Amino acid sequence: MVKGNNFIIRILLLILCSLANITCSQKAVNHSTPIEYGYVATNVLDISSPEIILQSDTYLLGKPCYAYKLKINEQEELIFLTYNKEFDLYSDPRLIKNEITSKIEGYDDDQYTGIDSIDIKISDNKHYVKMDAIIKGYVEISDNERRLHENYQCVIIDIKKSEVVWSGVQMCDGEWKDNQWISNGQVEFDGE
Repeated sequence: MVKGNNFIIRILLLILCSLANITCSQKAVNHSTPIEYGYVATNVLDISSPEIILQSDTYLLGKPCYAYKLKINEQEELIFLTYNKEFDLYSDPRLIKNEITSKIEGYDDDQYTGIDSIDIKISDNKHYVKMDAIIKGYVEISDNERRLHENYQCVIIDIKKSEVVWSGVQMCDGEWKDNQWISNGQVEFDGE
């Protein structure tokens, strides 16, 4: 019976996602404000995030199913499947390369990132992306008290391999120069 319930929940999630994309499909390409179907769908179904098992799950009725998309180059895009309205952050990143969607190895889907230019930076050669990997959530202190916990770090993702190749805490502020991540005047990652 549990397996049947999971199937029903999955179908409902896909229907909600599809309806959200029909409603918001014009915004999905280049929107400046988040599409909130991920928040709505995950809260209605009481699950933490939609589970993508097949590549086709990211496309319903010919429309992409994601909360935010960033075009890296002609063949590659970075998408986020979930938007958390309370934190105003995104999670569940995936890379789309030549229309094939892949999970980013080494990036925990429970981590969040912003989508501003300070949060996500693409290297000059378009082979790497620096983005936040924020751990954020509530810790239950007692029955009547809970505290928000935040742990900020960032990662560099190899776009070609779809994996995290570097992570750090103190070196998140910086810039790409000649395909190197420079923070506080130091080369923290060399993408050559």
